[in-house]
Amino acid sequence: MTFSEVIQFVLDYIVPIVLGLIILYLVIKRLNKTAKIYLRMKKYVKQAIKLDRKKFNGLQLVDKIKRKRKRHSNSFQHLRGGAKRLSRKYFAHKIEEIPVFTRYTHGKLFKRSKNKVAIYIKQGKKTLEKIYMKHGVKRLIESTNNHHCLDEMITFLHYLPDAILEQRPYDIYVAATDVNITYQVK
Repeated sequence: MTFSEVIQFVLDYIVPIVLGLIILYLVIKRLNKTAKIYLRMKKYVKQAIKLDRKKFNGLQLVDKIKRKRKRHSNSFQHLRGGAKRLSRKYFAHKIEEIPVFTRYTHGKLFKRSKNKVAIYIKQGKKTLEKIYMKHGVKRLIESTNNHHCLDEMITFLHYLPDAILEQRPYDIYVAATDVNITYQVK
């Protein structure tokens, strides 16, 4: 075998095989990474459900903060003492938790989801506010102050993970200001 025949043999067989193996390795690595992320989300969802029952129970929070606010008010700015801290902590937890529930529910084992949750405050068919989770706690607090719907927002956020997991629509009506709080996954 001459040198040119050896080079021709390498180019004909070994280089395509090595390139094919590299591509196969990268695809398998990507699938493995996506599967690990999905399984971590599954574990997080189970832990979050337990944590919601014990530490971040929205229904119990509503009962606690009813005693720590000015009379006949239903907004964050009228809370007193530790009620503001408890509510802010609850909102921060839910803002962290809800996107994970969405990615878990709308993703597959080998495919990541890029869907995001938006909370809508509507009056009839008119949308008054659209709140994305990336806007943070401040936007939720502002909306509860503007529409006087603190209790309803906490209750809505309490039941929202269950609605996302079951992929069903969910909304809550605020009678005082005649608005609906609903969500949409995009």
